[in-house]
Amino acid sequence: LTGCVGAYLTPVLLSDGSGNLPFLCCYTVLISAGVLIVSRLHRWRGLEVTAFVLSAVILAVGAAKLTERIDLVCLAAVFVNFLVFSLIPLVRKRDAALGLLEWLLPIFGAAWGLVLGIYMISELDLSDEVERFALAGYAVLFSAVTLAEGIALEKRRADGAKIQPAFLCAAAFALALAVPLAFRRAEVYAASWSVLAAVLMLAAAKSGKRTLVVLGLIVFAAAFFAVWNESRFPATFAERFFRGGVFTAALFAAASFLRKQTDELMRETRVFLWWAAGVSFLVYTSVEVFRQLDDGKWTHHFRHGGLSIWWAILAVILVAGGIRKNVKTLRICGLALFIACLVKVYAIDISGLNTLGKVIAFILLGLLFLGGAAAYIQYRKRFAQGEEETK
Repeated sequence: LTGCVGAYLTPVLLSDGSGNLPFLCCYTVLISAGVLIVSRLHRWRGLEVTAFVLSAVILAVGAAKLTERIDLVCLAAVFVNFLVFSLIPLVRKRDAALGLLEWLLPIFGAAWGLVLGIYMISELDLSDEVERFALAGYAVLFSAVTLAEGIALEKRRADGAKIQPAFLCAAAFALALAVPLAFRRAEVYAASWSVLAAVLMLAAAKSGKRTLVVLGLIVFAAAFFAVWNESRFPATFAERFFRGGVFTAALFAAASFLRKQTDELMRETRVFLWWAAGVSFLVYTSVEVFRQLDDGKWTHHFRHGGLSIWWAILAVILVAGGIRKNVKTLRICGLALFIACLVKVYAIDISGLNTLGKVIAFILLGLLFLGGAAAYIQYRKRFAQGEEETK
């Protein structure tokens, strides 16, 4: 430990003030590589933690104090230093046990290397377009390398499945940042993270790993934050689609990916995703219908009535689906939406419509309500009998 500390601090203690950041970065990587070799021979976790902390601090402080000296050599050194510490689980002997440290080093190494690398790229003298795609490329490179390490670990060791989720988490984290770093727009954030979350749920369904389910839910939460964390309401159809539409579609897709899973966590997640997808679909389509009618020259005064008709159509679909599939929850949701539609009609729509609009809205709503009531009464015996059999 004394030799490790002395090795990392040597260039700092003997510095002549010239501020040679590329040399400092390369020297730090060489010392880290030596620690990796020792890790192959001896399982000295205290040495590995000490080396990781010292290398991270030295490179971060050097980059912060010598910002004007940052170049591609420094960036490559940061990436290689991350790679060194993430390889420690791979260089362990096959029969050596892997503990918490081997789980944490890839996570912290990826997060530190990615953040420091992004900072260095942003400090380079690059045009805005080149900088954005350089940042995205760096994140994709991190994700690909980390994922490859996880796959290699699973093939090399019989207990690789215990630690592979750490590499998957790091890879997904880096990939989730790639598209937003390239485009830097809220709708792109939401769309990219929504698609990534759905892909993680598909991977969870194929592999049966609970870690991927939890990770997918975290990414969905980030996507939800990106959908709503914007002071300006999306003005165009494309913006609303990439923020709300893709998010809704990803929720439906993720729920369908888990439909055949018997694991308790996956079943509960599937139910949650179906509910979230349904609510998201109602909100997104309602906003879209209202905005489309509001933007039209001849439909502007019919926007509230049109929204009520849309809710009534959805209510009929829910009730019909609940009757056909014998799902009580769908029927109750459909009836609740009918009630909300009625309240909206009498509280808002009457005052907002002209005479012709009122006539059309009430006729269409009346037909929808009569059709829904007739279907409910006609098939009531069927689903009542199904519920008795279930009990």
